[in-house]
Amino acid sequence: MRTVEAITGVKPDHFMMVDFNAVKELTTAVGGVKVCMAKPIDDPKSHLKLPKGESRVEGEDALALLRTRHSFGNESDLDRIKVQQQFLGSMIREMKSSDTLTNPTKLFKLADAATNALTVDQGIGSAKKLMTLAQEIGKVDTKNITFVTMPVIDNPAEPTPITVVVAPQKGEQLFAMMRSDTSLTEVKQKEKAAKSKQAALLKGPKAAPADVRVDVLN
Repeated sequence: MRTVEAITGVKPDHFMMVDFNAVKELTTAVGGVKVCMAKPIDDPKSHLKLPKGESRVEGEDALALLRTRHSFGNESDLDRIKVQQQFLGSMIREMKSSDTLTNPTKLFKLADAATNALTVDQGIGSAKKLMTLAQEIGKVDTKNITFVTMPVIDNPAEPTPITVVVAPQKGEQLFAMMRSDTSLTEVKQKEKAAKSKQAALLKGPKAAPADVRVDVLN
């Protein structure tokens, strides 16, 4: 937590650490998580085998999906992080759509599994407190949940970069937004709207070539 605070300038109120066992326990507790593959996956290193299209994964299969990095993108840790973020988003949607967060029995089962699987601080370290936290999360529209990865660049201190460091400008922009409690979702929506407006302008009426005048000043 001290490292997070030193880098971002944001002091965490609570923390929650998810290990490999937690992935198996929680995905099983919610009845599996729906995923969709663009191509069949057969990774001998993580033992992940999934067909093209939709599948529901839990337990060991869910763990294998989050561990693999040889089946997506350029096989880097950064691409694996993207897959993990997409999986968490799908898991949240699963919990909301299956009434897990509103059904007391299902919610207690999930909270009980979480207390055994997660490492949390004392402030939220009981099934009752985790149930309360889950109920509050359940009130948030999934459209307003944004996953973000810390901006990084290749480590300039390495002749052949094998590690990354925080991107100074983009990193500070993100941390400043976090410190000011700026909604990342709203920012992305505004950026998308601006791009759509620009695209609409480019699709507008075009002048005939004969009507275009060009002045060349030398």
